[in-house]
Amino acid sequence: MQAGASVGSGGASPGGRQPDLSLLPRSGDIDVQEERVRVLVIDANLLAAEAIVLALGQVQFAARFALPVAVDHVRDLAAWKPRLALLDIDSVDRATSVGCVELLSTKGVPVAILAGPRNGVVLGQCLAAGAVSVVDKNSQLSELVGTIERVVAGDAVLTEETRQRLTEPYLQEARSRRRRLAPFDVLTQREKYVLSQLMDGVCADEIAKRNSVSISTVRSQIKAILQKLGVNSQLAVAALARQAGWTYEGPVGSPHPAAGRGAAGTPGRTAAGLGR
Repeated sequence: MQAGASVGSGGASPGGRQPDLSLLPRSGDIDVQEERVRVLVIDANLLAAEAIVLALGQVQFAARFALPVAVDHVRDLAAWKPRLALLDIDSVDRATSVGCVELLSTKGVPVAILAGPRNGVVLGQCLAAGAVSVVDKNSQLSELVGTIERVVAGDAVLTEETRQRLTEPYLQEARSRRRRLAPFDVLTQREKYVLSQLMDGVCADEIAKRNSVSISTVRSQIKAILQKLGVNSQLAVAALARQAGWTYEGPVGSPHPAAGRGAAGTPGRTAAGLGR
């Protein structure tokens, strides 16, 4: 881990603000710190993170928090081997929240979610990704510490019934998304690539040039896309895909469909390939 990458147990705050020195262990406290239960706080709100770290440090915990909050940085901090991670999903974007839960779960670090009343879908996705407990964000700091103590002891892990109830909003969203995207499953991989190009505003001639295929091949594929999705124009099919939230997912290792020509200006062939 690079120097200055984390605060709470050392490092600099953003904008040049100095970290709270009360959070730093004194030299005579190092052995005590090493014996304490380690808690990693993942909270993009610096003041809140400092308050939690300080409160935990006053009892039997050794706490750190991540700055910046990013999956790669949390991966580095996992080497510290925390017994528990506390994740505030209000302060962290959805993708990062889920990514941190998945990462820490694979490394055997239990994750407790710090959540408010409006976090239903994100909370459910984090639980589905492996989070073990939920902590009320509106609780007093002393209550929060008490809950963390119970989670570490294994007493506040969610029951299966509670987990299913809290996960349901995310599962409903996932089912709705699958229904919206189901019509696009009938497209071949080549047709999906062409559709992604149409969504980017690329004309049939340019698609053909980019992939070294004939314009008749591309037009045939566009015709098949329109027929399968029940629309009568390229503008309509692009709008339908955007409205459904559809995105192109090419083969692993293939360039992004909007990458276009190579650096030398010659037409490039994607791993998806259009063929003839």
